[in-house]
Amino acid sequence: MILRSNLPLGISFFIFAYVLPLMAIVGLYLFMLTRLWHGVAPGGRVSADSRRGKKRVTRMVVVVVAIFATCWAPIQIILVLKSMELLEINQYTLVLQIFGQVLAYMNSCVNPILYAFLSDNFRKAFWKVVSCGTPQQLPEHRNGRLLAEKSTRTTATTTRANGSSLDIL
Repeated sequence: MILRSNLPLGISFFIFAYVLPLMAIVGLYLFMLTRLWHGVAPGGRVSADSRRGKKRVTRMVVVVVAIFATCWAPIQIILVLKSMELLEINQYTLVLQIFGQVLAYMNSCVNPILYAFLSDNFRKAFWKVVSCGTPQQLPEHRNGRLLAEKSTRTTATTTRANGSSLDIL
C-alpha cells in the first residue's frame, strides 16, 4: 500500500472535486428525468410531440453530463497520478497537465453551446437577445427540421347589425 504524505490529499481532492459533484449532477438529473417521464400529463394523454420533447430533454441531459465527465476527468486523473507519485514531471506531462486544466475550464464554455445546439427554445431566446429584442426572420425549425412554410393566422372581420365588428379566427 502506498502511504505518501500527499496521497490522502490527492484522493480527497479527487473525491470532493470530481466524484461527488458528478454523482450530484447525475442524481439530480435522474430525479428531474424521472419526474419528467413519469409525471402525469394534463388530461392523462401523452402526445407524440410531448414524447419527442421528453426524448430531446433526455438527450440533452445525457450529453451535458457526459461532457462534464469527459472534460474534468483528464486533469483529475493527472492530479491523482501525481499524488501517488506515478507521473514523472517533465515537459510532456506538464503540457498534458495544462491541456487537462484548459479542458476542464472549457466545460463552462461548452455548456451554452450545447444548449444552443440541442434546444430550440434556447436558440430562439439567444437570437432574441443578440438582436436586441427586434424580431428577426429566422428559419422555423421543428424537431431539428427546417419547415418550408410558416403557418399564418387568418383573421376575418364581420360587421354586426349594431355597427360593431367581430374578429373571427
